[in-house]
Amino acid sequence: MWLLLKRSLVFCIASILAGCGQAFELVYCDYGHGAVQYQFHQTGVKLLNRCLELEHLSIEQQADYLQSRAWGHHILENNKQALTDQELAFELKPPTQYNEFINHAAYLRRLQLFQESLNALKPAQKIDELNGQPSMMTQYNLGWSLYKLNRFEESIVAFTKGIPQQPDYPFVYLRRGLTFHKLGKSVDARDDFSEFLLLVGEQKVNIPVEIKQELLELPSTYSDIKNL
Repeated sequence: MWLLLKRSLVFCIASILAGCGQAFELVYCDYGHGAVQYQFHQTGVKLLNRCLELEHLSIEQQADYLQSRAWGHHILENNKQALTDQELAFELKPPTQYNEFINHAAYLRRLQLFQESLNALKPAQKIDELNGQPSMMTQYNLGWSLYKLNRFEESIVAFTKGIPQQPDYPFVYLRRGLTFHKLGKSVDARDDFSEFLLLVGEQKVNIPVEIKQELLELPSTYSDIKNL
């Protein structure tokens, strides 16, 4: 956070001849964005609320800070606010960046807008095509949204397609395992759950609460992963 403070002070000094009011006000924006980046999400959202009340922000700044606040809301599970902020940002500045499409799909899926989530991933797929290869995050999110639509076979294909690009990403094995379970393929499900547990242990990854709740729905035969 010291770097953010230093940046704000330098900006303020550089603007002193014009008056430091606007520069000082932008501390809300810098600190808010930084707080979200460093996972102080509640503080970040509060600061960005103040930031986005400023009248002199450019359209580009408004869009960027709206997307930052959207991510904070998403982590705090303020799901409607997250989607609203993201789509307001898109109205101000049409999305072009890969992460914008991925985040938008995640916000839609959290609100159970599964087909809309799948549609939101199409631009990310096009970016992958231009890059000449699939990416884990595109395939992971595709697989997840397809799973929610009960399109399990297609979901398996998506998850499997992403694994060569990032074979040490734990959650793709978890979600593919859940999909195998839905298809009655218990041996494949157990193999994926074992890989997930191995990678989580090696990487010391924290398991989000929403995933733990999802795992509670598994039958008792999967006790090793059900009781994480």
